[in-house]
Amino acid sequence: MNAEMFQPCILVPVYNHGHRLEWLFERLKPFGLTCIVVDDGSDDRCRNALADFQERESAWMLLVRHAANQGKGVAILTGLRVAASRGFTHAVQIDADNTVAETREDNNLDSTMPTVNLVNELLKLWPRGDEPEAEITYMV
Repeated sequence: MNAEMFQPCILVPVYNHGHRLEWLFERLKPFGLTCIVVDDGSDDRCRNALADFQERESAWMLLVRHAANQGKGVAILTGLRVAASRGFTHAVQIDADNTVAETREDNNLDSTMPTVNLVNELLKLWPRGDEPEAEITYMV
């Protein structure tokens, strides 16, 4: 796989996490990757917050909505389908509330910046002329 074929994105399933979105998106934006956000049937407060973010950040954020909650797994699959349909080859999935990375003791990540560390790890895979040993997608 060469650099032209490696097209990563960020995937964030969201369900009523409006209170954490500003924090999360501030940390994701500097990476310059497209962020696919799947709203899994959130309440009006979260839906409105997502609409505001998408309006401000449409250059790098793509918002997809489920009319009703279908569960995290379905939201992830929706995001992966959208990513594939748009030509992305890899996705790093980040929890909107970051609870997985913050609560796991064995994650070997700096728990104050798990999102940044995961995206940094994805970007380490970016081919720079060498063929990578394996294609890896981080799932959190």
